[in-house]
Amino acid sequence: MSVNNTTFFQFGNASTALPLLDPKYAGAWLAWLIVQLLICLFGTVANAVLILVTCLYRKIRESSSSPLIIHCTALDLYLSAVVSPLTTILAYLGPGQYLPPNFCRYSAIGFFIFYYIQVWAACCLAFQRLIATLFPLHYQKFVTTRALVIMFVFPWLLNLLINIFPTLRIGTESTEWRQVGGCTFVPHGHSTSIFHSFSLYLPSVLIGSFYVLILGRTVYVLRFRRDSRTGKNAPFAALLRRRLEISKTLFVSFLWMCLAMYPLTFALSFAPTVFGRNIYAHILIRLFFSSYSSLNPIFYFLTSKLYMEGLRYVFWPPGRRSQVAGANPRAPTLGDRGALQLSERMTYEGTGAAAESSVQQNKTSSDI
Repeated sequence: MSVNNTTFFQFGNASTALPLLDPKYAGAWLAWLIVQLLICLFGTVANAVLILVTCLYRKIRESSSSPLIIHCTALDLYLSAVVSPLTTILAYLGPGQYLPPNFCRYSAIGFFIFYYIQVWAACCLAFQRLIATLFPLHYQKFVTTRALVIMFVFPWLLNLLINIFPTLRIGTESTEWRQVGGCTFVPHGHSTSIFHSFSLYLPSVLIGSFYVLILGRTVYVLRFRRDSRTGKNAPFAALLRRRLEISKTLFVSFLWMCLAMYPLTFALSFAPTVFGRNIYAHILIRLFFSSYSSLNPIFYFLTSKLYMEGLRYVFWPPGRRSQVAGANPRAPTLGDRGALQLSERMTYEGTGAAAESSVQQNKTSSDI
């Protein structure tokens, strides 16, 4: 990493020497570069595998949530393969590295925007699952092609609108990071916390609230409504248990997102001096932020038996796949798409509403 002890930068209201570029930290920066690029390589492969499992494993593929899960994972794949390696290399090269004119100005739309699109895409996924839990009679409206397209497009349009402000230097600006290299957000008339409120804080609050409601309601139904486990409601209870499993997985993924992304946001907004002086805190915080998308698949496979089954299904020899699937292909199961063609009506008291479902012969589908 290029270093220059005589370089100065304006940090807050005082001119201070660049402590992070001291030659004694060159080894730490090199170690960070190697570790970060290896994590990005792992994340590229892991996210590609996660997409394959979601697309190929029947129990996941036939879920109405699978398109939104694939959308989120595809964004993680792009972040791992393109955005994180590029920003890591720019940071390692240091502030002396030449950048094209206006490169950082447009990086908000060209690079950083994908982090926030991913967060809002996860919010749309959580919202769809909330509707399935609290308003099952209206859920069919949220699994149509039109509804899915809206939930695909909404995060992109919203973040284009949000990130146009730093691009136009309104309130927040994306500029060269003179302390360490690369680009970063800085105040331009207003605090960066206003920008982060709409790009990160708001969707995080929504996602957390949605999953608390989903998990709380589902656990209550399964534990305190005995009729949900026996009799005519038993198939629907099995569906709820599967929904609970994947909701737990998505909630753990959300917690990892908060742990990875919030330290950098808070450091830039509220503790820039510490972030600009302490090399170990700086590297650790950046490592967490850049590793979010790359390590996210780990939480899917560690917390979901369904995804582990799918992983074995995809990579085991074809002759053993039937053992992993553990089900007769002609055996009926209950799921969203089977429920869309209503052949019978049952009242499920545990959800607090009348839930409609059907069991179709010779066709399987799964709700996750």
